[in-house]
Amino acid sequence: RQHSEWHTNILCAILDMSFDDGRFPRLYDARKKIAQQFDKGDVIEYIRESRRISNPSDRIRYMTDCTELEREEIVRLIVDAGEIPASIENVYPALWNYWRRFSFSGGEFSGVLTKYFQDYKRQKLLGRIEPSFMEALRDFAEDRPQFALPTRESVLEGIAADGIALCWIDALGCEFLGFIQSFAERLGLKLKVTPVRVKLPSITSFNRSFYDEWQGDKMPPVSRLDKIKHGAFEKSYEPSTDAPTELPHELIVVEESINAIAMRLRKKPGSKVVLTSDHGATRLA
Repeated sequence: RQHSEWHTNILCAILDMSFDDGRFPRLYDARKKIAQQFDKGDVIEYIRESRRISNPSDRIRYMTDCTELEREEIVRLIVDAGEIPASIENVYPALWNYWRRFSFSGGEFSGVLTKYFQDYKRQKLLGRIEPSFMEALRDFAEDRPQFALPTRESVLEGIAADGIALCWIDALGCEFLGFIQSFAERLGLKLKVTPVRVKLPSITSFNRSFYDEWQGDKMPPVSRLDKIKHGAFEKSYEPSTDAPTELPHELIVVEESINAIAMRLRKKPGSKVVLTSDHGATRLA
């Protein structure tokens, strides 16, 4: 019994302390180090015990980004809270960087793109679709302002392939640009973004000629992001239909891909990598 009580205290003691307590940050940092050693059963127990805290925005403060189940729980709690709390910046920095606003530039359509993808990310994180957004989608379908964007092929054809490697992440959408930008800044990489459009159908087999015909170096294609979007990830112990619990898995794939690009650039000073995709992906498509 003593061992059981000791184990529970190590696991859940922080839940008895207010996050406003001056000791909380130190205890939180200590728990974050220990949490990496927890097994799945421990994490499930902790998440269940955390439900004694009724306010979902408050409960987020007791989660960490060290375990897969806690990352998914944070996403669920955002949906329950109906808002994206500022505490996410400290609790789950990668998710905060995903939420980071990315500002497109260079054309009349840039403001529309900036607003569209920020609105999209907000609704994805909150697990809902707003009527005003559906109206915007109908306007895009009828007026097609996106056709002012250049095609991916025309942009790639204008890039000299010598000394430039092509990296293809299957289903990489513009929703990840803020996340990619934050990584580039942290790693000291220069980033230039050119939004393009692709031709339908947006099926990989119809949209890979850009990769096959590239004359320069190629990094191995990354297909895991597309597979996750099609449901190929281990669902947690309590699946949710509204919360985007696939998102933490997607962020890991993008993070690993950017790290691979950075490693290649460090090995070849002065080189460049073109990061592109066969198509984007939204839950509204």
